[in-house]
Amino acid sequence: MTTSKYASLSHTELIRLLEARDRQTKFGLHWEANEIERDNALNSDFVALYFDASLSAGNAPYQNLIIEGDNFDALRHLKMCYSGQVKCIYIDPPYNTGNKDFVYNDRFIDANDLWRHSTWIEFMYQRLTLAKELLQQDGVIFISIDDNEQANLRLLCNKVFGESHFYTQVIIQSNIRGHTYRQIAKTHEYLLVYTKSESVEFNEIPKTEENNDLNLVDMIGNFNIRELRNRNPKFGRFNRPNLYYPFYVNPNSVDSNGHLAVSVVKSSEFFVEVFPKNSSNEDSCWRWSIGTANESISANTMKSDVVAKKVSTGGYNIYEKYRKETVKAKSIWAEPQFTTERGTLELRQFGITEFDFPKPIALIHRAIHLATGKNDIILDFFAGSGTTGHAVLKMNKEDGGNRKFILVSNTEATSENPDKNLCRDICAERIRRVINGYNGEEGLGGNFAYLRCRRVAPAELLDIDHEEVWHSLSLMHLGSLTPYRPKHGFMWAGDEISAVAYVPRYSDELLPALRAAVQTTGEATIYSWQPEMLKTRVRSPRASHQGIPDTLARRFGLGRG
Repeated sequence: MTTSKYASLSHTELIRLLEARDRQTKFGLHWEANEIERDNALNSDFVALYFDASLSAGNAPYQNLIIEGDNFDALRHLKMCYSGQVKCIYIDPPYNTGNKDFVYNDRFIDANDLWRHSTWIEFMYQRLTLAKELLQQDGVIFISIDDNEQANLRLLCNKVFGESHFYTQVIIQSNIRGHTYRQIAKTHEYLLVYTKSESVEFNEIPKTEENNDLNLVDMIGNFNIRELRNRNPKFGRFNRPNLYYPFYVNPNSVDSNGHLAVSVVKSSEFFVEVFPKNSSNEDSCWRWSIGTANESISANTMKSDVVAKKVSTGGYNIYEKYRKETVKAKSIWAEPQFTTERGTLELRQFGITEFDFPKPIALIHRAIHLATGKNDIILDFFAGSGTTGHAVLKMNKEDGGNRKFILVSNTEATSENPDKNLCRDICAERIRRVINGYNGEEGLGGNFAYLRCRRVAPAELLDIDHEEVWHSLSLMHLGSLTPYRPKHGFMWAGDEISAVAYVPRYSDELLPALRAAVQTTGEATIYSWQPEMLKTRVRSPRASHQGIPDTLARRFGLGRG
């Protein structure tokens, strides 16, 4: 403890360091966070968002956002506005291959960097911790990764989200030919799936021509059959007596599929009584109660969803008709639409060549399909070429949904290439063309606001631009961005249920219009720089008053107010 490494530490700091080491667990992921070069993106400033109308697309209010800036900054601002509201996060972070794919402090981390893995882990840890706070309780995060950091990422996600919230690891055949000179060609990547809580339900995916087993047809449509007898030997008449009852089969009612009509009531002496038996001819049980069975039978007609077939032993098996057109997703995705070759072809339609192994639309489309409903928010804070936004717009077009995307992308400018701007020139440009149409493809519609992160020192919050204040309030209360265009001296947005107002400068002249606006909504939150003064002049049980900049500082976590 007498080396120069610790010589500058005070007695209190040394005790704190030793106590922190004592608290460390014996198993898990540890990295040299105190040894690596500090991430220059980490800061304690407030983050404001500047709206660039010239780079935005569609009409306001803007449901979707594209944010230019370091994703650490963007995530902190999003946490202030969207904490606990994001249903699905998909990210494709740098894989840390050592081949100029990981930009850190405006330089690439190469394979010879002794702290390469620790630097990457610390970089991801800071951002995943913020991402977790953005997720809903039933939210899901999907992370693409390959072998370079897969093991470390799994342990890191266990630390951030909890080991019990690991859901699955999908293997994706990302490359058919393989891209390695080793004797075993590497053709796969991974998709780690973690959930915010343990009570998350995933949607099923539509059956395809290859796995669609609905190969029978009746008056209703396509179906197949599944035996109604419970085949699990742990269950039977002995412990499920309410599931033990007879079906009655009409042996003279064969239809075009060779099925016989079934009833739970013996309405004819010709009907044959069938009880559930296991393979040892012992009393078993059905999977359905008699009430469920009765509801599924239509008076012994061929429309019944319960049918029978005669077996070689002379008895009858009872079946349910199932018409399910979806199936659970599997943990191996080997279809050609998930390969990076497909992603490369898709990007070429936009003239984009900067990405070596881009993710295809179908990959992110499936992740979004599994995790979201029609009105959910999807976040990608390593947005790259904007594939996540493309997938969201495509899905909305397909099912009439109103999903919203938030894309965060950095410029990736370096000292060698200071004018590079992937967010502006690739991500936003691609989504703009997807919205409006490109290369003969019909536009998918939609909009987005183009925003830039701007750091504001806490001491300078008193001088924050009114436009930036309004952008934050608009996102916090409305989940969309309305440009700053004050009328009657204040901004107002909302509906008859709730609304938000921002008064940049108080004057007596704005009071009549503001009082009238308050009467049009059930609940109005009014932000101003003089909340106590305004409260005495706009007295209404419908109005609450909040101060600026204290409210922003408090919600951001600066400890003001």
